[in-house]
Amino acid sequence: MADISDPTTQATAATIALPERLDTGAAEALHGALMAHDGSAVALEGSAVTMLGGRCLDLLMTARHHWNNGGHGLSVANPSDAMLRDLATFGTDLDAITVGGRP
Repeated sequence: MADISDPTTQATAATIALPERLDTGAAEALHGALMAHDGSAVALEGSAVTMLGGRCLDLLMTARHHWNNGGHGLSVANPSDAMLRDLATFGTDLDAITVGGRP
């Protein structure tokens, strides 16, 4: 399995900048962005996130499972305080949406 914490893997990971609001309205675009990089390591840039809703959390958890099964890294770089807070509100943390380490 690729390890996103490995510098050689990190350099080749695609980066997806997450929007401010990861709500139901953002789910379709997020899914499309993730699927555009299916089969490769992905780093999600989380610094702009002000709200993480259940629909996008579910999508990210499913993506983690998919990336793990494919042997690729899925990480969150620079998660915002709001993103971490919302993960905690749902009773989880970054480990639920990442695989292969964090950058």
